[in-house]
Amino acid sequence: MHLNNINITLKSNNKTLKIGTNTRYGLLDIDGIDSADYELSVSKNPLADGSTVNSKRIDSRSIDITAEYKGRDKERERIELVRFFNPHKEGELYIDLQGNKKKIKYEVESFKAKLDNLNKPLRFMVSLYCADPFWRELEESEIDLVTWIPNLEFTDDGFYTEQEYNSWLETTQDMGFDEFESGFGRGYGVEFGYREIKQIVEVENKGDVDCPMTIVLRANGEVVNPYIQDVETYEKLCINGILDNGDTMIITTGYNNKNIYLNGKKAKQYFDFLNSTWLQLKPGMNLIKYDAESGLNNLECSVFYTPLYLGV
Repeated sequence: MHLNNINITLKSNNKTLKIGTNTRYGLLDIDGIDSADYELSVSKNPLADGSTVNSKRIDSRSIDITAEYKGRDKERERIELVRFFNPHKEGELYIDLQGNKKKIKYEVESFKAKLDNLNKPLRFMVSLYCADPFWRELEESEIDLVTWIPNLEFTDDGFYTEQEYNSWLETTQDMGFDEFESGFGRGYGVEFGYREIKQIVEVENKGDVDCPMTIVLRANGEVVNPYIQDVETYEKLCINGILDNGDTMIITTGYNNKNIYLNGKKAKQYFDFLNSTWLQLKPGMNLIKYDAESGLNNLECSVFYTPLYLGV
């Protein structure tokens, strides 16, 4: 791995430090950005050869960086580095390795920056502890399972639509708008958009391990017992309750972050513990379905997720 191909950006406490090509700091060495350590729990077989693997886990990681500053006023720069690598402030490391861009959260484990001679470059070494060992994509992915398709086009001659009649949002002859009055005008039924339901969607997890989801359910009317299902494994995440018009429910399925919020307040009591699992996306393609006992047409669903990677 050639160090000239690596650019690092560190963000902490509303400050930014860049290391790499065309920055004030040259990268001399970096370690810990590939795979973290793995740990196997095994037990010896008392009556047979070998052992039995009981569990597997990926350990936390440390990222060690050595860099140097060749500019002027090295003592002032050293003080700024000490302030930046404050052990009481957590931060986020962004890496760009030949276009492979990822990020990871860190805590400062140790920091050293000695300046014995002003005629020499200021060199520092920092060790960053990542309790969560996984690298993440820079942006969260979003999949909408319900989409509103615009269906009204304005031209010099007026407007027109090719979609046939439905009852979502339209004008009717001599009655104005069905759902509310407007100064837009009166006329024959014209549909402005239609609701496309994708009850089963393909969701690709490009990461190396299972990744959690944030599921957002929005009710435009009464919805009874909605659920999300992995079509291939038949596992479900079921909500035991009724969503009323205007309700928004947010479900998070991450480790140490398994929660349900209804209109901004915790509502974990809606989780059907007997018939549910906290669904996550396995690596590769996932077929995800959403449904409800009743009121499916009143339900909108979005899925948010960020793939996790073992290394860069």
